Amino acid sequence: MKFKNPLANEIHFHPVDEKTYHVIPHPKPARNYLPKWYKDMPLFHNAEFKMDQHGSNVSAKACVPFMDALTTGYIQETWCDIVIDTDLVGNVTYHSLPEFPIMHKRGYNKDQNTKVFVPEDFYGDEFIWKVPWFPRTPKGWSSIFTHPLGRMDLPFYSMGGVVDTDKFWGSGGNYPFFIKKGFKGIIPAGTPMYQIIPFKRSDWNSKAIEHDEGNFLKMEFSVKKHVYGGYKKEYWNKKNYN
Repeated sequence: MKFKNPLANEIHFHPVDEKTYHVIPHPKPARNYLPKWYKDMPLFHNAEFKMDQHGSNVSAKACVPFMDALTTGYIQETWCDIVIDTDLVGNVTYHSLPEFPIMHKRGYNKDQNTKVFVPEDFYGDEFIWKVPWFPRTPKGWSSIFTHPLGRMDLPFYSMGGVVDTDKFWGSGGNYPFFIKKGFKGIIPAGTPMYQIIPFKRSDWNSKAIEHDEGNFLKMEFSVKKHVYGGYKKEYWNKKNYN
């Protein structure tokens, strides 16, 4: 399928096979997956606004960059329940829907191959998510694949990667992840697996710039003149992913 307008900000999700198209949910906007703990979080600690010499009692709910992280791009969700179990020496086993495989375990020595980058609070066994839908982006656009941003509450951690999805989009892939130590139980269907964020490729240069006191003070004042929410009121732009 060709893009109607190659310059349009339109992402297409391609299923890896016919079964996937009919059964497995495709990635959807990340805003659909706000966790319950975030929805239930009050704007102010202790329910009502208070302020003293140390500042106000606004919660993370008021942090717009955090909200943007949760809602940017698209989420692939688990399409079936996954039962995770471990034995006394930390070997991880799993059970899921065999007709529609969702994961498998790498077949190499976990101690020799993963210890250099696996955090201590995760088991060394490397697992692989099946990628059922692969994004295709317009020319010049790539995609970041990452653990769902801000979701350290999940009992696993999905590694990050960048794919030039304007050129490579007609295949699935191996997406590594690790299980959090101590977790036993069910990862329910509908759980965010990983986040897909399209971005436009371009070359960048970097340099260190001398401090501009006047400009810094202007920006600081424009934010701090509001009791809270200054960044959102003065600088934030809404992002739309549909």
